[in-house]
Amino acid sequence: MKPPIPIIGSVFTLLAILFFGLNPKGYDFSNHVSWIDDGPGIHFDKYGMAFTRLDRKLLQRISRQEGFSILMILQSGRNDKTGSGHIFTIDSGNDRDQLVIWQWWSHIIAMNDNDYNYRRKVGRVSAEIPFPVQEIYLSLTTDRKGTILYFNGQVVSSNNSLFLNTPVSDQTKLILGNSVYGNNPWQGKISGLALFDRKLEPEKIQTLYNAWVIKRSFADAGKEDPLILYLFNEKSGTSVMDQVGGTAPLRIPSRAIPLRKKFLSGLFNDFELKGNLARDALINLVGFIPLGFFLAGALINLGGKPGKRPVSYTVLFCFAVSLTIEIFQGWLPSRSSQSLDLLLNTLGAFLGAFGFVLYHAGIKTRGSVVE
Repeated sequence: MKPPIPIIGSVFTLLAILFFGLNPKGYDFSNHVSWIDDGPGIHFDKYGMAFTRLDRKLLQRISRQEGFSILMILQSGRNDKTGSGHIFTIDSGNDRDQLVIWQWWSHIIAMNDNDYNYRRKVGRVSAEIPFPVQEIYLSLTTDRKGTILYFNGQVVSSNNSLFLNTPVSDQTKLILGNSVYGNNPWQGKISGLALFDRKLEPEKIQTLYNAWVIKRSFADAGKEDPLILYLFNEKSGTSVMDQVGGTAPLRIPSRAIPLRKKFLSGLFNDFELKGNLARDALINLVGFIPLGFFLAGALINLGGKPGKRPVSYTVLFCFAVSLTIEIFQGWLPSRSSQSLDLLLNTLGAFLGAFGFVLYHAGIKTRGSVVE
């Protein structure tokens, strides 16, 4: 192989890897949250989110009562019953402690933990969204006697052995419309939200739902002494006011920046949410083989000897390139930073570099035979 070819090949393959590795895949960093024109509520689209930091004393008040309730008016924007996304999340910095209400295809699921694929069989309650999709008066109650999920005043799911909890820390956040990482967006609208430090009884939930049906107003939830109450009736601006004390206004930032970053996550985390494992693994392995091949060739043609050093230098360089890409991907909600990607990229570079050494040795051998 002529000396310029490995150099040119190295440059082009490196540029291609950087382009595809750092491509945001349609993510434009705008926070796609808008106010509803014909009533209360905000609409979430693409990578939109709204969030607030919850006061530690408020969370401890819930913990002391050993039970809580959530009331929410929502309408999914996924009429085709596909996809998944976080509707409501309380996050304290530990995925295993988070409280999440999320949509998976045509189901709404409530649980603690990040066991989205149900691999660890973490307790949950779930129910199918009525079709055609309309507004749902969702109620979630939990205490030591179990957890109940209601749609429109009626029980749709219960688990007598499940006791949900709200994580407590100085940095606990409430996030609507997305995960704390910004990479599990939900499409739809929310037009009412209340959090209580006790388990509301079925009769009370039915009464509040009936009042909402008649008045088309979520304000009656405020008569039951909630800890937090959002009516979403501001119609404009970058905040949704907490109608109880005003201590936890929801922020609607102009930029959708992840509230927490995840760098080089575990080898097999969340692949069921992110995509096909075999396909992603093959792309990450094969993608770095040409770079390893051409870069090893360039080093050898620039004066190095075939053997361990060109291969080692090539692998170290490709490892640094892959690590840089994975760090940048941690800042892009449309991408995921995975340690498995780093491992496969480096392995691909080694295979490519070793392949060139074998190829070069074969050329030398054929040349010797001809002479």
